[in-house]
Amino acid sequence: MLFKFFSALNCSAAVDSIEKIRNERKHGVGLGLDFVLPTFFGTGGIKLKYDYNFLNKYQFHVQYSERGSDVKAIPDKFGKTSVKTSTRMGSFHLRYIPKYGFFIGGGSGIATSNLSYKTDPFLVNFYSDGGSSNISYSANHTGVFLLVEIGWQAIINRATWKWLNGVYIEFSFQPAFLVTENSDFKVKSIPDINNHRRKVDKQWRKAKTLNTVDLINIGKFF
Repeated sequence: MLFKFFSALNCSAAVDSIEKIRNERKHGVGLGLDFVLPTFFGTGGIKLKYDYNFLNKYQFHVQYSERGSDVKAIPDKFGKTSVKTSTRMGSFHLRYIPKYGFFIGGGSGIATSNLSYKTDPFLVNFYSDGGSSNISYSANHTGVFLLVEIGWQAIINRATWKWLNGVYIEFSFQPAFLVTENSDFKVKSIPDINNHRRKVDKQWRKAKTLNTVDLINIGKFF
């Protein structure tokens, strides 16, 4: 069974060059998982992708990703506190793919992040020190960013199982940096009780991190 599977993935590069494959299959759609650096674990997101091949060695790439987290700030025995964050990113890239599927590229996009904090009134009353007494708080962030990327994209061709033809696998690293941003987050609006303020601030910074590694991306060119 395994032999049949790997045989089906066999591609005859000698018969069809990668340039010819990209010229014949111009449109690609895919789905992937990305992870944020440097935190990596626990910060994964879903990514939707669209590719358009042109001039044999170039590719126009569009992607949209979304990730979120839900963190308990302190143990439940003190009362319930939740910190929820979500981040959405959309970007446009131009890639150059010279040989063997390896590519370099760059682009720009927009990222938005949201934070929601909610705690038990008991905690605010019990630990109150004259500071913020907010039981709930929310914040938003919007930024425009630039990114560069390096990666590898392989397209299956001449497979034994015909439905596999055009399927691609991709891995990439996308460091990004903000060029302009707008945020209404104020850390002092979080009650300074137990470790709330530190936890919320840490989670908010993580939500705004844009550097990603795409480990698993699968799609198909048509």
